[in-house]
Amino acid sequence: MLTQYINNLISQARYEILKDDGSFYGEIPGIQGIWANEKTLAECQNTLREVLEEWLLIKLRRNEKVPVIQKVNLNIALEKQLNYENSAYWIQNHPQNKNPSSKVN
Repeated sequence: MLTQYINNLISQARYEILKDDGSFYGEIPGIQGIWANEKTLAECQNTLREVLEEWLLIKLRRNEKVPVIQKVNLNIALEKQLNYENSAYWIQNHPQNKNPSSKVN
């Protein structure tokens, strides 16, 4: 799912040759802050992928939502993980209540 998400975004990338120095500039429309500038197109593509991967890791680490791209929704997996972590945290900090249906005398 993660690889598909990254590949879907990379397929939307736009590249141009800058007139002032002949270097390549690439960006992914609709995703702010994701861009690269390198001497060759291949280097620009590789750097753009790295920047995208780092952006995505930071977003997921901070539990921030990311856009749904071509029906790939990483937020669903994130929400499931957050629900699990919250449940595990609650159980860890309330061991007497592991079984909510049992009554404590």
